[in-house]
Amino acid sequence: MKQLLFIFGVLAFAAVGIMVHPFWGIIPYYTFSIIQPQNLWDWALPGGVRWSLMAALIALLAAVLHLPRIITRARWNGVATLMLIFSGLIMLSSLTAFDTSVALEWGTIYAKILIMAALTTLLVDRLDQVRILAYLILSTITYLAWHFNSLYLFEGRLDIFHRGLGIFDNNGAGLLIAMGIPFAYALFFMARHIVARLAIGGAVILMVHAVMMSYSRGAMLSAAVGAAWVLWHHRPRRHAVWLCAGLIAVSMLLAGREIREEFLSMRDYDTDETAQFRIASWTAAWNIAWQYPVLGTGPRNSNLFSYNYGADLLGRTIHSQYLQIAADIGFPALTVYLSMSALAMFGLHRSRQKLLAASRELTARHHAEQHAALARAPRGQALAPDQKHALYRLQRRAKYCRDMSYVMLAYQGSLVIFLVA
Repeated sequence: MKQLLFIFGVLAFAAVGIMVHPFWGIIPYYTFSIIQPQNLWDWALPGGVRWSLMAALIALLAAVLHLPRIITRARWNGVATLMLIFSGLIMLSSLTAFDTSVALEWGTIYAKILIMAALTTLLVDRLDQVRILAYLILSTITYLAWHFNSLYLFEGRLDIFHRGLGIFDNNGAGLLIAMGIPFAYALFFMARHIVARLAIGGAVILMVHAVMMSYSRGAMLSAAVGAAWVLWHHRPRRHAVWLCAGLIAVSMLLAGREIREEFLSMRDYDTDETAQFRIASWTAAWNIAWQYPVLGTGPRNSNLFSYNYGADLLGRTIHSQYLQIAADIGFPALTVYLSMSALAMFGLHRSRQKLLAASRELTARHHAEQHAALARAPRGQALAPDQKHALYRLQRRAKYCRDMSYVMLAYQGSLVIFLVA
């Protein structure tokens, strides 16, 4: 019952929120996309109800209700343009696919993701909303991590390894949870109270352990690379050193013998059977891509051919998003996808640099005006209330820009985790 009440509460909140601003219309979609209640709570929810469709309809309704605002205030960008081109290539590949039923199924999934991504580009028009999405991502992924950890600790079940999450296998579920770690970093430094920081630290422990329980070497490696990316770009360096030491200590404490052996087996890829199967699937995908270089075989159609090109099993999935795209949709689509990813990384980097520059400028102004005000004030007399308020506002604006730079770095780190997998 509580699961159903939560879903209705999220939908009702968004339905009311879109009357004020269209941004609130995307909250249910991203909440349900991460938690996937139809799979996670299938035992508690009525069957046959498409919750994600309800969420998408609310987002579309928000766009319709606020269409004049969107037209006048939305900013179209290069990433959105590349998403449209990528969508067109998926559609053409689906039309020429060998198995159109499989292509239609996966093409529909791609279309939903790209439509909602484009809609988010149009509906998000303030920095505060980017921060709210960061809070949403962290809270929902923390819940997933707690869910899988509680099943393991109290019932001895490794659901994340054996069942995955919805359409995700253990690799996808582990990767999804790993992408929450950079957001925990950002909100840790944004938090003002020690209790909030301790809670976020606990969330990181849950996420790290959930990633380990997935036994996905790709998710573990991606999490390590993403964390390294974030810490490398963090200032001051001493904070990064302490965080790195803490993450290593937590990882060593949580990693049992089997998990350590699974992760370190990447060194012996030439003798590891699983690694050899994966390399064989990559080789098959590469050969398929060169056989059908323009539009590929169709979305997820390469799995139907992988065995004929050297994979170990019929229907073997290509465990590389880049080779999967090349084999399924063609090299032009792969080029667009890589360009879209690079442009997104560059845009996040540029936004972060602007925020850091603004924070430094505002801090310098605060110090200069504070010094000037104290110099003008009579000896022993406090500053006037309006002077204190002006200095306080400068200080708050500087902190806001600094906090948002953490958020931008978190989005970058999460994207790095996704792209490394």
